[in-house]
Amino acid sequence: MTANQIGPLTLWQDAYRNYGFGLGFRVRREIGQPATLGSAGEYGWGGAYGTYFWVDPAEKMVGILMIQLLPYAHLNLRPEFQNAVTQA
Repeated sequence: MTANQIGPLTLWQDAYRNYGFGLGFRVRREIGQPATLGSAGEYGWGGAYGTYFWVDPAEKMVGILMIQLLPYAHLNLRPEFQNAVTQA
């Protein structure tokens, strides 16, 4: 489920450059271009009203963000949360 199934195709948002898509999750192909910190093989997904999770097997880390806010995109919470947790 966490292996890239779409090859070199890209996801729809610019924030997810270098991500592929598995069977239900976005999957990081390699480090470098994404707006968030993480390892190759990191996977996760965001839901409605700002919920978000990611799993980074290389770092043995799981992050879960549970908010209920719409619209939420102007807050930039998802990448800031993942970067803060990864840096800690």
